[in-house]
Amino acid sequence: GSRGTGFDERGCKKAGSRLMGPVVVGISEYKFAKSPERLITYGLGSCVAIVLYNREEGVASMAHVMLPTAYADQAATLPGKFADTAVVAMLRKMQEMGISAADLEAKMTGGAEMFAGKIRGLSRRIGARNVLAARKTMGNYGINRQDVESDGICVRAFNMREDKECTRQ
Repeated sequence: GSRGTGFDERGCKKAGSRLMGPVVVGISEYKFAKSPERLITYGLGSCVAIVLYNREEGVASMAHVMLPTAYADQAATLPGKFADTAVVAMLRKMQEMGISAADLEAKMTGGAEMFAGKIRGLSRRIGARNVLAARKTMGNYGINRQDVESDGICVRAFNMREDKECTRQ
């Protein structure tokens, strides 16, 4: 289980945990935090940081997604890698905490066009496709309060009091 890790069974840092600093969300991961903790991810590029949060409960989740959609055999192995499966996985955990989709807000950043004009085919516009897949999945589940900043390569930090910090790298 979560004993000795500093995280509880829901993936949130335990109260009084010795862990210091923000909860860092790596590529293809999703994690949870409780206020006043911060979630942070680095080097988004065409990847997208998706944050679902409930200000009243002080709970947030962040995913650092690489690709828009998973094939059926990929969905269970690395849900944080894909925009569609990351949203569903985070929402499922929120629902386990008693938070409905209607009570969530979403923030999203990243989705830069990293290889404009250099690559032809499906890999083109991967950033925009990541944003679109995340927005569509959130809308399908009734997460309608969405704030999207798709403006380039950012370090993204999130906490309940300040909502966001975005620093260009």
